[in-house]
Amino acid sequence: MARLASVLSSGVLLALSLGPGGLASAQPGGAVDVGHPAPGFTLPGTPARPVRLSDLAGERIVMLQFQPGDVLQACDGDLVARRDGYARFQEAGAEVITITVDRPTALGRVHEMLGLPFPLLSDETRETSRRYGVLDEVSGIARRAYFVIDRRGVVRFTRVFQDPAERLTNDALLQEIRHAAQ
Repeated sequence: MARLASVLSSGVLLALSLGPGGLASAQPGGAVDVGHPAPGFTLPGTPARPVRLSDLAGERIVMLQFQPGDVLQACDGDLVARRDGYARFQEAGAEVITITVDRPTALGRVHEMLGLPFPLLSDETRETSRRYGVLDEVSGIARRAYFVIDRRGVVRFTRVFQDPAERLTNDALLQEIRHAAQ
């Protein structure tokens, strides 16, 4: 597969690959290629039940986000923005799922404190972050990343930020979800 890589001024590492059918697909920083199946996972989280990506296949588009760092310290605008915009994601036919490398016990407090209507999952082993290509192997922390996965389980959009302060707005994510629904 042919690959071109460049660092954009926003700090996003973006690789262009020739994907299926010779079409270019975006691949930020080694993340899963657009147009390819999303790696499956089963992770513990809140509410207190494991979540499997495959359980959503055929039903909902998934807006999967990886939360960097310690979620207790990072109770940042990203989780609050997804909470406040959750009804819009639901109306667009999408489920929001957030993954962090924190322990499951830490997530319950954050989930309750912020009143999150979507699952907050623990990737304590870091295997899912690694499979999605968002794990910083030096720090052991996932980079802030977003994936839109269609109903067939195919990745339709990816964005991985090197700077944890950068994030996408609900409007930008909803636009990608609408594209995935077509």
